[in-house]
Amino acid sequence: MTTNLEIWPYPRITSPTLANERNKSLEKKLYKEIEVFFSNKFKANVVLFPSGRSCLSAIFRVENASRGDSIFAPPWSSHCVWDVISRYSTPTSTHQDEKVKIALNVHRYGYEHKLPSSIDTEIVIEDSVDTLFTKEKKHSSKYEIISLPKVYSSLVGGLIICNDTGVINKLKELQNENIELSTHQFKLRIRELIKTFTDSSLNSFEKWYTNEWNNFNLDINALTNIKNCIDNESNILNNRREKIIYLKEHLKYPLLFDIDENSSRLPLHAILKDSLSDQSSLLVRNISTDLTNSYDSFAPKVLVPLHQGLAMDKFKELIARINSL
Repeated sequence: MTTNLEIWPYPRITSPTLANERNKSLEKKLYKEIEVFFSNKFKANVVLFPSGRSCLSAIFRVENASRGDSIFAPPWSSHCVWDVISRYSTPTSTHQDEKVKIALNVHRYGYEHKLPSSIDTEIVIEDSVDTLFTKEKKHSSKYEIISLPKVYSSLVGGLIICNDTGVINKLKELQNENIELSTHQFKLRIRELIKTFTDSSLNSFEKWYTNEWNNFNLDINALTNIKNCIDNESNILNNRREKIIYLKEHLKYPLLFDIDENSSRLPLHAILKDSLSDQSSLLVRNISTDLTNSYDSFAPKVLVPLHQGLAMDKFKELIARINSL
């Protein structure tokens, strides 16, 4: 029986060997290599940050978001989204006929969504944090963000994709802020993933979580990890496509959304259209069933992980278990 399914492909680490000193020249080289890799992939300007959350924080900074502003995110967005919005502005998920400063169009689990028609804003952030893109795509909005741990199983990393040169320069300036914090945050992230704790009453995840919105820099250890993970992109793509093909051939239940293994964006999960007799050991999340991100469109649905965090043999076991229900 397949249990303990994970929503994202969390990395597996034990006790890594870390560089104790910063190496500015090598860090600069790795920053450039990683950003060029994704710039070539997306045919757009890309700026690298420590996480999806720090990407949002950086955008809010350069857009001068303030407490008097409203920022929209769809219902049932993740806690990290609400947390970082609340650091700058007033979050909302139900605005009707009122202008918001910024709107997040969350493409949940890699499926392309729309914003509710009632949302009025000039600044849209395409939140594609867990989308595996296979090739170049068109970027009509000012910003798009991607989380590297949710896509490539790296320990850290987030991307802002933007074609506004003036904004890009401002974002690049932020990369040099709070440099001392970056090494501290990366070590906390490692401790959290290997489930060890610091000597305070707060565990490593809580400490990391508290500071990550204000973290804009990556050290040599973080950059090396990201570079190693993106070098594995072809294997990640092949693994995702293999699972999609197997699922379409063997799953007896209909999907809420069709999946094409040759699409330019590969989803993190397949989503079942109907409920099952026993969903207690499966992943269930609220999904916008018509991809509009409007409040009334959400309903609980079963997720079938397609990501590399679930081994192929365990994936086949999961499909067999679902078919037996």
